[in-house]
Amino acid sequence: MWITSAAALALALHSRHALVAEVGTDGRRLIESLVPEIAPNASVVGVEERERYYSVTIAGTTGVLAGVDVPRDAVEAAEHSGEARERLVAALKRRADDVVAEIPDGRA
Repeated sequence: MWITSAAALALALHSRHALVAEVGTDGRRLIESLVPEIAPNASVVGVEERERYYSVTIAGTTGVLAGVDVPRDAVEAAEHSGEARERLVAALKRRADDVVAEIPDGRA
């Protein structure tokens, strides 16, 4: 896991298309579709495919970026198994929660 400042957000957004082009479509699509489902105010701004893992960068409302390296085997398993999908969702949710600010609703 890694977190960086908002200054890197512009660079990540700018280079998003270059990073996404390097990644296999099925794993990338799964990751990109899961993040907004589990945290509507978070989005994937970068996915980079490595030999053994996907390096995922997530942005939200706090002005910071959070990164997580997800094993390729875990992503592939999540495409076919509900249990594996739940584990992937949990890993992505932890990072998404780091970048989304909670807004109080005014109730005590």
